[in-house]
Amino acid sequence: GFFCDQGGDTTITVYVQPTPRLSVVIADTIVCDSTTINIAVTDGNGNVHPSTTKVYQLTTTDAGGQVQGVQPTGEYPAGTPITDQLINLTNAVQTVTYHFKARIRDDRPGHGGFFCDQGGDTLIVVYVEPTARVAGSISNDTICNINPITYTLTTPNTPLYGIRFNVRVVNPYLEISGYTTPRNNLSVASIITETLTNIGDTARMIMYIITPATINGLGIQNCPGVNDTIRLWVNPTPRATPINNVPEMCYGQSTRIELNSPTV
Repeated sequence: GFFCDQGGDTTITVYVQPTPRLSVVIADTIVCDSTTINIAVTDGNGNVHPSTTKVYQLTTTDAGGQVQGVQPTGEYPAGTPITDQLINLTNAVQTVTYHFKARIRDDRPGHGGFFCDQGGDTLIVVYVEPTARVAGSISNDTICNINPITYTLTTPNTPLYGIRFNVRVVNPYLEISGYTTPRNNLSVASIITETLTNIGDTARMIMYIITPATINGLGIQNCPGVNDTIRLWVNPTPRATPINNVPEMCYGQSTRIELNSPTV
């Protein structure tokens, strides 16, 4: 129990950092073209050593440059939110990824490049729909009275779940009838045939306004796109009224009959 212990003491203090943690939240991972997304990033740690800094490493992909506006890959202070307007440059759905890794950076001299990064990774995959587009075609853009027309719909798009079309007719003329409006949730397989009637005496133009929209996994339209318009002229039935200007005549005289028509 006897010691020689007159020498000085040595104390080593070891600081044990917490495991780096973060959490991220995004409202939806399937978005329309040119949507601004917000990713909330929450720091999951308390205090760390004053010579270190809480950060996260973000690694992103932008579908090979097909989507503009993606946050650059890099190191960001812990808790920094992400706000990106994602612009799809193509006619097909594109995938953007955000990979988060929480870290504690060692800022002491001679410790550059050292991190505590034993925490788990978080990956968010965002699907950016294309702008929905449609091209409408009609069998004949000028028809006679009580004649049928057929119109079809095509699209260059390849969305995640599909695309639908809504058609409404713009007709300010009471004398034109025979169409159905609106027609909703049509597909590229839809072939619409209608017989148009013009009970007036003037050719009239009506318009079919076609609105495309991508759909979600439940088949509900969620991203409306760029309209197309089909213009259709419906002619009236020609009418004529003969007027006999010489109702009585002698043998050898000439008749004079005028034909009047209200049809324009």
